[in-house]
Amino acid sequence: MAGISFTTKSIPISNTDFSGGLNSSSGPLNVKDNEATDLQNIDFDKFGSFVKRNGFTRLNSSALNGGVTGMHWFQEVSGTDSLIVTAGTKIYYDTDVSGTFTDITGGLTITDDDDLHWDFITFNDQVGATNGTNAPFKVSNALVASAMTLPTNVTIPSSGGSQ
Repeated sequence: MAGISFTTKSIPISNTDFSGGLNSSSGPLNVKDNEATDLQNIDFDKFGSFVKRNGFTRLNSSALNGGVTGMHWFQEVSGTDSLIVTAGTKIYYDTDVSGTFTDITGGLTITDDDDLHWDFITFNDQVGATNGTNAPFKVSNALVASAMTLPTNVTIPSSGGSQ
């Protein structure tokens, strides 16, 4: 029996099945080969390998009047995309995310309060916005802001949040 090896050489194998995704509930010894316990700042490339997630360009917030209290990505049926932003006492839009914001507040009154965050919804090619304190407004697909028409017994609709 001398000279006989009872072990075999290691053979590298590739595991490209990442279908398990993030497993944040199992202990480290119970995580399957196709699962991960931590997935931060990574994307998958076309081969299923990990690549570092690229960062984002910061918006030109110096062009805005005050702190940002709401932001909404407005996608119209026609395919036009716009960024709607509330900041300070103003409502803005930017169609090419260049940081060039156009003020569309008009005669609307917006309270400058960093604790009042705006909730947005897109419906029928219009954006509706409320923060539970100010009168709600809408932005049309022509990117014009105007007061929202409410039923007679409703003064300020709730934003559905904790306000």
